[in-house]
Amino acid sequence: MAVPTKLQAMPRKGLEDSGFAWLFESTFLNQLDSNDQAKLLTLMTWRMYGKDAVLVVAGNKSEGMTLIVEGEAQVVIPAGHQGDTLFSRFAMRTEGGDSVVAKLAPGHVFGERSLRKNTATNATVKALSPMRALHLATTDFNRAVAEMPAFRDYIDGLVEMRDQAATITDLLLRHPFLRQLGRDDIQRFCEAGKLVR
Repeated sequence: MAVPTKLQAMPRKGLEDSGFAWLFESTFLNQLDSNDQAKLLTLMTWRMYGKDAVLVVAGNKSEGMTLIVEGEAQVVIPAGHQGDTLFSRFAMRTEGGDSVVAKLAPGHVFGERSLRKNTATNATVKALSPMRALHLATTDFNRAVAEMPAFRDYIDGLVEMRDQAATITDLLLRHPFLRQLGRDDIQRFCEAGKLVR
């Protein structure tokens, strides 16, 4: 796994002045009041990743929650891995038989499910391009969950929705018309209908 470059996070004003005001409108940060936003930002650090860096390895515990600010990543369930379930049946397969189940872009978070459920991750996350992200280490994540009810509620809702995503997709793919659309279109349909976050 590639070692990221770590830099201390900056306060809200610094993020806004750097062109990242959208973080407070389009990510989980909009669920928090300004005091909780400020507290959380002091706990987060910048991480820079190069293209093809492996950010999370399937089967390992997450080292924290990451919010993508710039760049893209893909979520892959390795062939034969325990996480290779209903959802990955409809995923794009790689030559090695791995299931590409999602593409992550700015505003997406990952790593929270493993932390909240205290389990190993189901998938590998790999950078598709150079990335800049805000990272919340495990200890700080647990502190934020304990001290910030709005953050805890958002994370718990996100984890629940991700746990239900496979079931929702499977049920939708049983409909003859929707089955013709395929997994990517079904996923967009779910997101547009607020069925998933």
